Amino acid sequence: MSRPGSLPADTTERLRRRDPAAFEACYLHFKDPIYRLAIRLLGDAQEAEDALHDIFLTLWDDLPRFRGDSELGTWIHRVAVNH
Repeated sequence: MSRPGSLPADTTERLRRRDPAAFEACYLHFKDPIYRLAIRLLGDAQEAEDALHDIFLTLWDDLPRFRGDSELGTWIHRVAVNH
């Protein structure tokens, strides 16, 4: 069972299979915290918006390599910081 506000338990596996619905759910769940992180790091709303889109494109490309050694949100945060 998932916590309120969390992604369903099978989302990670669905993401690895590049399920578009799972990716949309992931995007909707994580876009605001990642945008806030980008604003803090970049200090500019337009740059943060551009970074947000670039980060999620990177995530889409890198999903098959996500091993699950960490929580999905932790991995997404690391990808965002590295970006």
